[in-house]
Amino acid sequence: MFKRLIESIVFRCYKLGKRVYTKMTYEGFYKKYKLPASFKFNGEGIIVYGEGLLEAGQNSYVGSYSTIQIQKDCKVVIGNNCHISHNVRIYTTTNSSDQDFNLKDSLKSISKSVEIGNAVWIGANVFIIPGIKIGDNAIIGANSVVTKDIPANAITGGVPANVIRYKRTNA
Repeated sequence: MFKRLIESIVFRCYKLGKRVYTKMTYEGFYKKYKLPASFKFNGEGIIVYGEGLLEAGQNSYVGSYSTIQIQKDCKVVIGNNCHISHNVRIYTTTNSSDQDFNLKDSLKSISKSVEIGNAVWIGANVFIIPGIKIGDNAIIGANSVVTKDIPANAITGGVPANVIRYKRTNA
């Protein structure tokens, strides 16, 4: 009985500590990147790092365990009303593939900004490489790897992500 009580107290302390840590981390993101109050970090384990700029629109969110890496002199722009699911990766820098990785002292990287338009829906487990522009009202299906720009109103998916069709809208 006493052992269960101790385990329960320890578990509650752990959960409380985790909530406080998450809240403080996200508050730091709001301050560092001057995010609007309506932008939400939806869940735990979200990582935003780098010396670049994050610009986020109104009423957008990013889901649990997502990562946004922003290289110095680059930015990630997230438009208004965007829905970014969990475990999404957005990067502004990567190693150039056309090089000899044995030559560690002279590795070349590619750094480019990422722009996500308004009303974009990005499914779970999507990977977005540097330099990508996603048009307004686009959908990126779950488990996709975005290696080229996505036009407005496109429904895309796959590895690499390709346009499946365009939305049929009355707008």
